[in-house]
Amino acid sequence: MFSPSTLILYIFTLGLAALIPGPGMTALLLKTLTSHYRNGLMMLLGLITGDLCYLMIALFGISTITNLLDGIFSLIFICCACAYLYYIAFKLWQTKADLLILSNIKNPSNEPKLFFLDYFNGLSLTLSNPKTITFYLAIVPSIFGSSFVISYSSLMIMITLTIVILLLVGGLYIFSAIKMKRFLSIKSNQQRLLKAIALILASLATYMLLNKIMHLN
Repeated sequence: MFSPSTLILYIFTLGLAALIPGPGMTALLLKTLTSHYRNGLMMLLGLITGDLCYLMIALFGISTITNLLDGIFSLIFICCACAYLYYIAFKLWQTKADLLILSNIKNPSNEPKLFFLDYFNGLSLTLSNPKTITFYLAIVPSIFGSSFVISYSSLMIMITLTIVILLLVGGLYIFSAIKMKRFLSIKSNQQRLLKAIALILASLATYMLLNKIMHLN
């Protein structure tokens, strides 16, 4: 069982990491802008599912994560994830379509399929997100220590806290996107937003890549 101070540190660290704009939350913001808030909620559920997958790996494999993600294997893994982020950033930078026009294009017969696609996109984005990988496979083990033994009660507490924190932060991003639609009625503002998101993703990928290279043994 973990101490209250350890739990508070995890809550603070996870909340801060989620609040900082990254691939997941920026994609959630964009999805809500270009679709309906329900699409944003489905993507958020996918993002949370991905986080829980990495949380399970971190909690049940703390003693082996350091050895597994060491050296050249870790570099290759990070390079692949960063390449994906660069691709997303490039596509966003090149986007010329009106986001609000796209958001009004609906096909009710395909809504269930689109909702599942939004969920899958959120899940795949989290699983390939270097920021998420670093948090759960590097920071979480350092918070709890290599000697931490997970129990059923500890697991339930961790899962509940993670879901609640990510729902709160993700809900904040969705709410912000809804409020931004009036601002984005001007086409030039849309282009500025897309380019800003693209720069955030590219900068994060560059930072993660350079940081990994600098810390190779």
